[in-house]
Amino acid sequence: MNLKVLAALSLYALAFGFTTAHAQRPMCGFTQGGGFAQEPAHPDRGAAFQEVVAICRVHGAAPIPVFSQRGVNNALAFPPVLNRTGYIVFDPDFFNGIVARHGRAATVGILAHEVGHILTGIRVPNMIADWSDEARADYFAGYTLARMNISRRGVQSWLATEGFFPSHRHPDGFTRIQIVENGYIAGGGNPFSR
Repeated sequence: MNLKVLAALSLYALAFGFTTAHAQRPMCGFTQGGGFAQEPAHPDRGAAFQEVVAICRVHGAAPIPVFSQRGVNNALAFPPVLNRTGYIVFDPDFFNGIVARHGRAATVGILAHEVGHILTGIRVPNMIADWSDEARADYFAGYTLARMNISRRGVQSWLATEGFFPSHRHPDGFTRIQIVENGYIAGGGNPFSR
């Protein structure tokens, strides 16, 4: 696609309130489903962005842009495109529900997993034959949560969320928990069984 066509599509998208979240497919969505956006995405500078900044700081990485978008009922990582950084889109109402049921550590775990996708990369977006990309993101999240001094109980609150079920993109919950625990131990945390 040449730059004139891309520029025209970008102007069209901006004129009609679409965002790049609509223009490309996410690397990972926290839930299997998702809703329909009720509004355009907006840059987020609240708690979710601050959590992403803290997660990136653990790894010496620049902050990743975060957008809130009501109605997506999810948290999504979008890959870098055209030499631009990847970004995260989340539904603030979805996150508020997660916090109410599982606590703030659960949303930190979700965001750490999504940041893991962006910082560790993905081999073939949306067309993986195995779970290595998801395993990398889970390990990254476990490691990050340990380095952020999130307690085992906090990590377990993330592991208890609805998104920890198997799908075509994610292995079963038992496998994921082992991968997260391995990352958590590598980051200086104690095994979950103690």
